[in-house]
Amino acid sequence: MKESVKSFIMVSLTGLLIVLIGTLWFEPVRGYELPKDTTKVSPVTDVSYLIDVASVNIVDGDQIKTFFCDVGNLFNYLKPYIVSSMMNMNQALAISGEQYYAAQSGHSAEFIMRKGVTSELFLEVGSNSDIIFKPRESAISAIVVNDKNQLFFRAQDRYYQLENNDLPRDCGVQIANLDIDDAVVYNTIEKQLKIESNRPKLESVLLPSAVVADFTPVKVISEVDLQREEHILAIADKVFGSRINFVRRFFDVNGSVVMLYGYGERALKVSPDGTVIVEQKIDADKVEDANLLKDIKLAYDIVNSYGEQSQNLYLKSVSAISKDDIAGFSFDFGYKINDYDVISFDAISGVRVEVVGGQLSSYKRHYKAFYARVDNVAPMQTLPIFSIMNNQANYDVILADFAAAHPDFINDERAFMQILTAISGFKMVYIDRLESLVPAYCLAIDESKYYFDARDFSLIEKDVR
Repeated sequence: MKESVKSFIMVSLTGLLIVLIGTLWFEPVRGYELPKDTTKVSPVTDVSYLIDVASVNIVDGDQIKTFFCDVGNLFNYLKPYIVSSMMNMNQALAISGEQYYAAQSGHSAEFIMRKGVTSELFLEVGSNSDIIFKPRESAISAIVVNDKNQLFFRAQDRYYQLENNDLPRDCGVQIANLDIDDAVVYNTIEKQLKIESNRPKLESVLLPSAVVADFTPVKVISEVDLQREEHILAIADKVFGSRINFVRRFFDVNGSVVMLYGYGERALKVSPDGTVIVEQKIDADKVEDANLLKDIKLAYDIVNSYGEQSQNLYLKSVSAISKDDIAGFSFDFGYKINDYDVISFDAISGVRVEVVGGQLSSYKRHYKAFYARVDNVAPMQTLPIFSIMNNQANYDVILADFAAAHPDFINDERAFMQILTAISGFKMVYIDRLESLVPAYCLAIDESKYYFDARDFSLIEKDVR
């Protein structure tokens, strides 16, 4: 009996000690009126709109116009028909590259898919339903529709035609009626720079043939201000919901606000730069098998619930993951402004959501409230590629890196041409500098990438490989 009483007293004292220590270490979230705009977001039922394109090539006779967006909403209009047809991709007829490109004569549209889009992702998310077969190709690189209502697709260097498709009869009309007369034409690097190369058509690099007038800096205003209590509580309420009164808060050495529920079942960290991280323990009693479509719907629910739904987000990539031998997926959503991707070298850019066992495991996002144009800076009226390569400081950097990557390289009169023929990509992006988005040109040479300020063509960053 004495031992039982002693045990009870010890347990009571231990519990009291935990409470007292918790009171000393943590600041409870109490005494504040929660913000009124905490309406819960309805669960997502259709995520097909997350499938978009990296670029679109519109062929009009002998002229090609490239757009780094869904020009005229053409892909969105044709997407349900394309996805329905691609359900029969395993019965597609293998064809040659020559046949694939010949099919683009007249009026046609080639939709270039983002690199992170697998066949399974394209079909399941695009159709908003589970598929019960294994696609013959792991990824779809591009899809072509033409004015003959034919459908073709490319998987890296393999080409196919879907002879039986579900395309609407007005494909040619839809393509021909696109309002693209004033659009910037993109030419191959060989045509633009008047150089010769043995580059296969599949590896063609397109360069803008004119200066893009609306490619200007953008001001970024952070959605999170640690000095404003209502900002912190608004996020905490979305993360913890009705359990907000059981959450304790403290500050780490970097000035971040950290909130914990229970014994770490769910944790929230808000950094001074506006980065929000949520970590949650997996409930072993509620583990479900990984399901791509179901998990991506949960991920997007989380994106919309923990932050304002943003039209500037796109599905960047999906990867299979495992935690404690429990399978799941990691979903990366990127930002795009004025149809240009936003790239960050200093912080999280976009959103990453990890779903494991059918449950949220982690969420990371750098919050940006809205974007507003800053004063326009008139760009130089020379074509970007010439301005970049004619800048001696830029050329010296590229030359040194190129020489280091090619031991047999000889710096003579042929060096400049060798570098030009090694160009493997060129695109316009925004560089996230936290307080502003800097318009930049990304020039790829072999596997290395260089980022140049679009206003003065100075080198911002490089990724040499």
